[in-house]
Amino acid sequence: MAGVEGEGTVKRWSEMTPRERDALVAEQVFGWTGCWANPHGLAAFGVPPGKTSRRGIGYYTTDISTAWQIIEHVKSKGFYIDVLSYADGYVAVTHDGQEPLNLDGTAPTASEAICIAALKAVGVNVE
Repeated sequence: MAGVEGEGTVKRWSEMTPRERDALVAEQVFGWTGCWANPHGLAAFGVPPGKTSRRGIGYYTTDISTAWQIIEHVKSKGFYIDVLSYADGYVAVTHDGQEPLNLDGTAPTASEAICIAALKAVGVNVE
């Protein structure tokens, strides 16, 4: 599993390359299987749900338009992510439409904050 060591212990966000982070998001948020990221951070591949062959994984953590796919995807799961900007970074706030879920992601970029919040919402804490 991408970004996971040993007995399900998830690597810290700061210890992963951007492509390892992308693979973890694809696997845990979108349900891809067989995710793999090049140790040098150049490529990431996996098998999307309903497919039988590997495909390149999107740049969720470094490209805001790709990260926005996460926001659209989680709406179908019954929760929402709002992105707030601050002087020193971004916070992605999760809620169910009424109440906060307290599964927020804080990061230097909006893309990373969205990824962290979505991972927390599916039970993966990387901070």
